[in-house]
Amino acid sequence: MTTVAVRSILGSGSVPSHRTSAERWLRRNGIETFKRKGNGGTVHYVRLADLPAEVRRALAEKHIAEAGLPPGDYDDAAHAR
Repeated sequence: MTTVAVRSILGSGSVPSHRTSAERWLRRNGIETFKRKGNGGTVHYVRLADLPAEVRRALAEKHIAEAGLPPGDYDDAAHAR
């Protein structure tokens, strides 16, 4: 089960940029959050697979841009493997 911190998906796709609004958006969309201890407090996580495809794609594109990799075609089947 791959999880991502809620703060890392803020502003990706249709996820609001503010954490409180994002938490409400996740609840409205039936996406469960999990709490784990982190540095200095509790961190909220979601399962990557539970997020809509457009949010997963936006998140992948964000990581690609941050890594400075050249853009390419996104392949859901290859990414799932």
